[in-house]
Amino acid sequence: MSPRNLDDQVLDNDVVLIVEDDELTARAVSRLVQSLGLVPQVAPRARDALDQLASTERLRALVVDLRLPDGNGFWVAEAARRRTAALPIVILTGAMSTDAVNQSFRLGAQYLCKPLAPQDIASLRLFLLGAPPQPVVERVAQWANDKQLTPRQTEILTFTLAGLERDAIAERLGTTVQAIDEHIARLLATLRARDLQEVVRMLRHITQTTPRS
Repeated sequence: MSPRNLDDQVLDNDVVLIVEDDELTARAVSRLVQSLGLVPQVAPRARDALDQLASTERLRALVVDLRLPDGNGFWVAEAARRRTAALPIVILTGAMSTDAVNQSFRLGAQYLCKPLAPQDIASLRLFLLGAPPQPVVERVAQWANDKQLTPRQTEILTFTLAGLERDAIAERLGTTVQAIDEHIARLLATLRARDLQEVVRMLRHITQTTPRS
């Protein structure tokens, strides 16, 4: 499966718009999107992306480079956010900036530095499936690791924190609701918690606490 061009008619809701002029990065993100069963659609310029946002009825997510040949990636991200309040947005950049990070968080977007490291790819995968932005994912992962939870149990907690139900989690992870229930039972036993909501309350406290510098 190859990325769709901007001229193609898009009538489904499984498209991820990738606004990136660097061909290698666009290909890497496209492969990740395809691995999730979604359709990558690449726009190399901000103007192309804005035109596509205006013409596409439904969009699953937006991945946009901060520096584009004809403008700023935040222009695209802000236009997308005005159009769809809950759209997952990922900002890519070659250099870390406090202002850019803060602006990304105000937009409810994930902020990743290029080149993408393995943990960034893993976080991007979860985010495109509906998990919270990377800082939240990282704190949940650290907490889960300290509690000796398995990677799959950590994924389930991340999605639960994002508000997904068991059947939606099973669909995103490519497994059954029964398997999700078995993982939940084991993690509750490990944490000695009464139910998943008790764990979620703990996680919300952790993820809302400002990290120490």
